[in-house]
Amino acid sequence: MTVRDFLYGNLPQEILHSGIFIRTVASLEHSNYLELLVQDNKLMPLTTENPIINDIASVLIQNKIYLCSDYADYQQYLLITCLSSEEKTVLFLISIAQQYIEEKRIEELKTLSFILYMLSDFVRLSPIVCLIDKYLYQQRIIAHQNILNEKVHKEIDILIKLAEPLHQYSFIDSVFKHHSEAKDVKELAALCGYSYSTFKRLFSEHFHTSPYKWMLKQRKEQVMYLIQFSKFLPFEIADRCNFSSASYFNSFCKKYLGDTPGNLITRFRQF
Repeated sequence: MTVRDFLYGNLPQEILHSGIFIRTVASLEHSNYLELLVQDNKLMPLTTENPIINDIASVLIQNKIYLCSDYADYQQYLLITCLSSEEKTVLFLISIAQQYIEEKRIEELKTLSFILYMLSDFVRLSPIVCLIDKYLYQQRIIAHQNILNEKVHKEIDILIKLAEPLHQYSFIDSVFKHHSEAKDVKELAALCGYSYSTFKRLFSEHFHTSPYKWMLKQRKEQVMYLIQFSKFLPFEIADRCNFSSASYFNSFCKKYLGDTPGNLITRFRQF
């Protein structure tokens, strides 16, 4: 059973006989998904032929095709779905990843993790990254408690090692995305989707410092940059840097930067 056979029975004839569809399917048939991902001359035609990619993904989504090893060519079409910009793609992939997790389909999770890692510039796929990341964190805890049998333990261990760069991308990207919105570490942890204790542990692993020290450093650098290189007044800088009040901003500048915001602007502003 193949995904290709399903497509031939469900896509409109004008698509099936189009040159772009024939070239795309030929590319998928003559390359495995790893070759497609790592060789630009094979991946580029897929990413630039979005209309047909979206047509294929749309049919798979509408028919709720479970892209798993029951289909001999599921890996290629899992990649196609990840490349698609079709509106419901992310929700479809989340449902597939959840099924992989529920059924403990380790090989499928390996495939999806590698595809997501190689397509890390596709920000729209980050919710799937986060879902797999949280699952693997839970598996680390279970493995540590020796709950899994030896065979499953080894498979999970392989998946964790394979997907480690994926977790780092997911966590670090999330921190940089949200840190300017957060007033403190607890708020940053919530914005990134982690409990306070888990966030502190992961942060220490990835950044090799505490989240409090890192956020303080980022805030000092942001304030000094706006003092030196913007035309903003003190109250505008306080607002942009997410300070709760002008008095708190004033105290922050005196404590960490050595003077009031107004005096710092007078001394350091570059124009």
